Amino acid sequence: MDAQQELDFDRDTEKFVERPEWLAYTSTPALELLIDQTRQRVETNGGYSSISAFEITFNELVQSGQLVKLRNVDLNDDEPKPFILTPEEYRSTPSRTIQLRYKQNPAYRAAVDKLFAEGRV
Repeated sequence: MDAQQELDFDRDTEKFVERPEWLAYTSTPALELLIDQTRQRVETNGGYSSISAFEITFNELVQSGQLVKLRNVDLNDDEPKPFILTPEEYRSTPSRTIQLRYKQNPAYRAAVDKLFAEGRV
C-alpha cells in the first residue's frame, strides 16, 4: 500500500475498533489478528481500505473460531468497564497497537496510565 492507503487503513482501523460489538472480543492478540488479516485482504484487493473489509474479516474470524468472545458487553451501557493490563502484556504489545487502543479505549487508557503512575512500566 502507498502512504495514502496506509493512512486510510489506519483511519478505518480506528473507526472499526470504536464499534461496540468489537468490545466483546477486544484483546491485544485479537486486534493484531484482525489488523493482519484485514491488511492481507486489503492488499489483495488493490490496497483500498474500507470498513467493510474489517467487517468481513471480523465476521470470518468469529465464524472460524479464531476470535473468541471474551466478555459480555451491554451495548446500551455507556459506562466504561475496568481494563486489566499487566506490565508484561503492555511490554509485549506492538507500539502501534498501544497507540490505537490508548486513543480509542478509555478503559485501556486508564489501565496504561495506572501502570505508569505506579512505576510498573
